[in-house]
Parts: sequence; C-alpha cells; structure tokens
Amino acid sequence: MFVTTLCPVFDWTRSHLEYQMPNGLTTLVYEDETIQKMNPLVGDLELPGWDVSYRKDELKVLIDQYQGVSEEDLWHHLQYFLKQIIATADEVGVKMAIHPDDPPWSIFGLPRIITNQANLERLFSLVDSSNHGLTFCTGSLGADPDNNLPEMIRYFGKKGRTHFAYCRNIRITGETNVP
Repeated sequence: MFVTTLCPVFDWTRSHLEYQMPNGLTTLVYEDETIQKMNPLVGDLELPGWDVSYRKDELKVLIDQYQGVSEEDLWHHLQYFLKQIIATADEVGVKMAIHPDDPPWSIFGLPRIITNQANLERLFSLVDSSNHGLTFCTGSLGADPDNNLPEMIRYFGKKGRTHFAYCRNIRITGETNVP
C-alpha cells in the first residue's frame, strides 16, 4: 500500500508541538490565531514540527506559484495524477490511499480539497478503481465538526475505499482550534 497526500506547499500544520494538558500529558495543538501570526506572507515562518527544507526565499517562490491555484485547479491536477498512477497500481496490485488535508481547510490562502465526505466522493469519481482509496484519518477529518465520522467510516467502508485507518483523538476547543 502507498499513502499520499495533496497539500500545496504545507503539509500538516500545528501551532504547538508539546502543549501540556492539565492532566500532564502533552499534545499537538492547532490554534488559528497563532497560525495566522506565523503566516509566511506577512512574516517569518516557523511552524512547529514542519519540514524546514526550504529557505525563506524558496518558500516565498513556492507560495507565490500557488497563489493563483484554485480548488478546481487542484482537482484537475489530482485527476491527471490519479489517472497515471492508479493505472499502474492496478497493473501491479498496489493499494493507493490518500490522506486527508490536515487541517481540513485552506491555510495561508492556499486551497485544500481532501476535507469532507462530498470532496471524498468527488475524489473517488475521478478514477474508478478498487486500488484508489483513502487513509481514513480521524484526526484530520474530525477537526471539522461538520464531518460526521461514524457515518463517513460506515459509508466509505461499505464502498471498499478505506485502505488504511489512522485513529487519533482530537478535542475542538473553539472555531478552527484543534488540540
């Protein structure tokens, strides 16, 4: 099995890596207000735990390249990719499993599309293959309170589209704040 994700420029995003809970445990935290202060378009980018393989000037070029990319553009590019890769996966019997966007909303003005049940339905309509599936991440999809995880689990499970499950708990503490 091969797991992939489609996130323009930024992968998973958190504001704190080792937030101490009242019970002494540590957790990852996403606080929208803190993230917006880290916005690379207005200042220096220092996202905790994020890959720092880009120099600031390289990151600026990447962000600039994606500024004109719409959700529809991402869908078009994803379909092109899937048509190529799923045909090969079918030939060799490899299960492909896309990971949802984390967080499941646009960040720094860059679109995200693998975010909810409707978008997952659209994803699977792009290429029809039993090898074209999902990494069902309860943390990523669960960060949006509009996503009904039990319903989505049953729905995509019955369709045979869940190739891998990544179960982690979250607690929503406010609008777009996910520890």
